[in-house]
Amino acid sequence: LGMYFLLFIIGLEIDLGRIKKQGKFKYSGLNIRNLSAAKALLKISRKGLNSPLIITPDSGASYLLKGEPSSHSMKKQRGAYAKGKTTYRKISSLEADFEPRARDLILIDDIVAGGSTMLKATHLCKRRGARKIVCACTHGQFLNGSDKKLKRAGATKLITTDSIKSKHSKLSVLGLTRSML
Repeated sequence: LGMYFLLFIIGLEIDLGRIKKQGKFKYSGLNIRNLSAAKALLKISRKGLNSPLIITPDSGASYLLKGEPSSHSMKKQRGAYAKGKTTYRKISSLEADFEPRARDLILIDDIVAGGSTMLKATHLCKRRGARKIVCACTHGQFLNGSDKKLKRAGATKLITTDSIKSKHSKLSVLGLTRSML
């Protein structure tokens, strides 16, 4: 989280989910410039795929699709809060208005923490016959082995920035930031 914290201190954010668009904003009294890694992540993700559909696993990340043809957002409904050590709301349903059969897909989101949304989306697309599924995100925490769960569910590749360093980091936040300023 070191690089991510440094960018925040100097007023830069990359795919800050609360803002949901690029630009300059006042947020909690701070001047923030929100950049997006979406175009760079999609460029890397497209390698080896045949005319992929670009999908966000929920409408909250639909801003990542700006300017992308053949793109869709799934519709997510959350249920009640789950009991236990970690507070979260289970996903009660996920709907897709596209046909993934025999298609390559890129599922893109701003953050994958526990991975439940991305996992449900991967399962749904695989069940409906998707050929290859690449899961991409700006910030990949991959808590509780969610990266391994995504691979078992049918994800061909996982791609993320190095805002949280992992074996799936394929895009430098520093390089991306430098190219956008």
